[in-house]
Amino acid sequence: MTIGKIFSIGVIMGKIQELTEFNSYKNIPGENNSHDVQLVTISTCVWCNRLKRLLNENKVDYDYIDIDLIQRGEKNRLKNLLYDYTDRLSFPMCFIDGELVQGFKENIIKNKLGVD
Repeated sequence: MTIGKIFSIGVIMGKIQELTEFNSYKNIPGENNSHDVQLVTISTCVWCNRLKRLLNENKVDYDYIDIDLIQRGEKNRLKNLLYDYTDRLSFPMCFIDGELVQGFKENIIKNKLGVD
């Protein structure tokens, strides 16, 4: 998966694509790259870190951004774009093949990724 593909989700695809220029986006490479996985997380969030650990343990290739670590202008812009897609922000936000899973819903995420 390339950084250019991050957040290639339906309604906000064009808008959020602009944010891929920022260095805040990170890619974690993995052998399991059959799904397009993107996260919006908070660096100190226990559930966000559990999600990253789950993906790492299953060698899932994913992109993420820690929304609390980006500059205020970028953060506000990203929040506005996310509000175009959902009516509330709760973290982690996990997009699997363009479908949002909000919160750490381990069984749903494992099922969508086809991992144990």
